[in-house]
Amino acid sequence: YGGYLSLAVEHPDFIDRVEEIVAQFRSLHTCSGGQRPLAAPFKVAVISSWGRLRSWMTHMVAHALWYRQTYSY
Repeated sequence: YGGYLSLAVEHPDFIDRVEEIVAQFRSLHTCSGGQRPLAAPFKVAVISSWGRLRSWMTHMVAHALWYRQTYSY
């Protein structure tokens, strides 16, 4: 194993939970008959009132490491 797989092996509860989630997705796929989901014919925009200061907010992961612009969250 390498990377995240070696971490997963150390947490059997995590592996069990992933198996449950995968089983749910397979069940949904079976119930849907394999049909693709409907897609909206329009685009959705995200408007942020923070302006330039936090323009990254809709695209940046704000956890793990301390970052000055995400500190207030």
